[in-house]
Order: sequence, then C-alpha cells, then structure tokens
Amino acid sequence: MNSAGIENGELLIVEDDRDFIEDLFTMWSSPLPVARASSGEEAVEYLRTNVPALVLLDLNLPHCLARDDADEGLEILSYIKNQVGSDVPVIVVTRESSQEMRSAAASLGARDFLPKPLDVSGLENAVWSVLRERRDSSS
Repeated sequence: MNSAGIENGELLIVEDDRDFIEDLFTMWSSPLPVARASSGEEAVEYLRTNVPALVLLDLNLPHCLARDDADEGLEILSYIKNQVGSDVPVIVVTRESSQEMRSAAASLGARDFLPKPLDVSGLENAVWSVLRERRDSSS
C-alpha cells in the first residue's frame, strides 16, 4: 500500500451529492489537499493505491460493494479498516441519523458521526481533533 496520502496529508471525501460538496467548499476551507470519490467504486479504486490521512464518508452511496445504497458506506468503512489500515481515521458525514447506523459505524471504527445538514464548526472541530491526535501519536 502506498503511504503517499499520509505523507501528503490528503483528505479523501467520499460523497455522491455534488451540491453538498460545492456547499462544503464554499463554507469550509480544508486544512489538507483533497481527493474526492463520488461512489464506493471510486473510493475503493483510490484506496487501492493511496492511504489518506483522513476520510470524510457519506453512508448513503451508489452501491458496488453492498447489496443496496444504504449499506454502501458501511462497506467502505469496513474496507478502509480491514484493507487500508485500522489507523486511518474516518469521520462519517451523513443524513442517516438512526442510532442503529451510528452504532454500526462506531463498531466499524468511525471516529465521529456528523449529521447533515452539516454544522461547519462541528466539522472543523472534528477534523482538527483527528489531525492533532494523529500528529501527537506520531511524535
């Protein structure tokens, strides 16, 4: 696995809603260079050759790994933790707000769960918290 993502500090955003992505970049300036995937298939393709420093993951994506769209994000999360690296932090950003989905994401290793519509300050706090933790653990 290529560790370029960690060295370069890439943020992988896995999100199929183009309007959400445009709104996100209008409201928020990422502290890291950004790579984007709009489907589970694109995410897996990216992850086969890159290890991102951080992943923002929507749970409801067009399916390629799961049986339906609702489970695709959880399959991507599982893939990240089992195939890419359990130390790759994932922040879930989704409209899915059920306690069952939160628990499933947490059990698969999600570091945080942020509901849409997104509170930008909450996203900034979550991202900076993860980045500080990664920096401190590598020192």
